[in-house]
Amino acid sequence: MNVNRWAFLQLCDSAFPSGGFVHSGGLEASVRFGAVRTRDDLHVFVEQALWQTALGSIPFLHEVHAGTIPSAVDARCDVFLLSPVARKASLAQGGALLLGATKIFGHAALVSYNDDVRARSHPGHLFPMLGLISHACDIARVDAASLALTSSVRSVLSAAVRLNLIGPYEAGRMQHELAETFEQALLASDGLRAEDATNVSPRIELVQAAHEALDVRLFQS
Repeated sequence: MNVNRWAFLQLCDSAFPSGGFVHSGGLEASVRFGAVRTRDDLHVFVEQALWQTALGSIPFLHEVHAGTIPSAVDARCDVFLLSPVARKASLAQGGALLLGATKIFGHAALVSYNDDVRARSHPGHLFPMLGLISHACDIARVDAASLALTSSVRSVLSAAVRLNLIGPYEAGRMQHELAETFEQALLASDGLRAEDATNVSPRIELVQAAHEALDVRLFQS
């Protein structure tokens, strides 16, 4: 019996308390500033977000999953995230994900690191924490990376629905249309480590950085 598959599926469940539903990944600001207006604009935005996750975030997951000391990778991720908005979102989601995994799975490594994050000894960024959790739960690295890619796109599309850009069926269709791109991004991210992380979508980062300047906001980032 492979009990680890159930931990993987639980992490995939949108009901898992990760806090991701309150973030739009820069989409809300992009809409408000006119960078995303049409379905085609949204498709481009989602594809860019997918590649940003693959090449700019998953390397930190890989590094921790491979056995590098989590605190070292976490600190490197903290330096990599220059945008205050993106950094705050990563900390909020990483902390929520780690707390949820600690309460639900109870692995000693998670409990210990969660205590350190709560004590502010370590940052607790999202993708290093996903690497830590998947390693502790013995989830295969490729499955953890697939989860990261899917979750990042799902979060943006969910935000698009709540922003009334598209409906839920259209969101599902758009995610399905990106299946080949998902596979390409997964292969491109394979083997990347923290030192390889790169920002492939400065446009999203720049617009997201202005999120807190919005007078009315539905999302935190």
